[in-house]
Amino acid sequence: MEIGPSIRDYYGVPAHENITHLAFVFRSADSSKEGKDDGGKDIFAAVFDDDYAVTIIQPDKNLVVIVGDTIPFEAASNLTSDLSLFMGETLIKSVNGTSISYSFIMDVSGDYWFHVSASSGDEQAADSVFVHVLETMSEVPLPDTLVDGISYVNNEMVQLVLYAPGKEHVFVIGDFNNWTPGSGSRMNKDGSRFWITLDGLESGTEYAFQYLVDGVLNIADPYSEKVLDPWNDKWIPEEIWSALINLKLSEAGKRIEINHASMDVRIIGNFGVESLSVNPSFSKSGWWYGYFEGDSIDVSDLQEPIMLGPGEYRLFTSKRLILPDITTNCRYIPIRLKECSTWSRRRTPGSLS
Repeated sequence: MEIGPSIRDYYGVPAHENITHLAFVFRSADSSKEGKDDGGKDIFAAVFDDDYAVTIIQPDKNLVVIVGDTIPFEAASNLTSDLSLFMGETLIKSVNGTSISYSFIMDVSGDYWFHVSASSGDEQAADSVFVHVLETMSEVPLPDTLVDGISYVNNEMVQLVLYAPGKEHVFVIGDFNNWTPGSGSRMNKDGSRFWITLDGLESGTEYAFQYLVDGVLNIADPYSEKVLDPWNDKWIPEEIWSALINLKLSEAGKRIEINHASMDVRIIGNFGVESLSVNPSFSKSGWWYGYFEGDSIDVSDLQEPIMLGPGEYRLFTSKRLILPDITTNCRYIPIRLKECSTWSRRRTPGSLS
């Protein structure tokens, strides 16, 4: 079988997407016969670039299984190679060829890394996949102080609560744990709610995360104010998303940072009932311009706070702008935020976030 002029052209795959596998199912013209892999699965063929590489075909990344499950392992390289399969630091199997396979019987709960290494002459390559084997866990009562969504304990600790009726287990995965459903990221269960306390986070840092539900469903926190959409965000032109937006929403003093090659912006506000100082976290020293007031400040200390009265907010730009006459030149500019959850204060009746 030949696919041409190329896989990308034949299937119409955009240039920015990486092709790793082809999936096949063969059927007769009258659909009476069907060709599949063992167990009725699709047939997967690894796809390689021109560079030397080895790829794990199965299992999928972030696999969650139960004690006693059998995990079929398969990896392939694009050249005849010395292939070695490891579970953690333990060598399981070595072959010379273009593929290696094995079946693991997972009889002990815990976290496992499967690694495959390949060498051919002076060329070397490797790939890995994470697997978690569930342990039996008793339910843990949800603390009375917690509500659905994100609760901030202090600058380094948050607590998450997800309402997921009918589900068996939930993991929180994100920037802080390399997106792996390890033992430390499994959420406690209390009836239809799952909860976890995350500590050791860096103050002022924005973290992206998702919930992995029953090992198959990735969802964002329903109370998050900012999400990433992996299916649609990839179609947004890069020049649109060259600005990096950071939100500081966990206190009465709030900040939005926008950094762009043409201009940086800082927006600070006081959502409390008393005066307080807010750190704009300026990106550069020099002159910054108050957009609404028309004044300017010479910044030397990038972290020097600015005092704001109750309900007061300020917008600063690194380039002087002319305030438009909004009575005659008003237009609506839609703003699209990216998907996957990020830390942010959940909305509750009667509160501002």
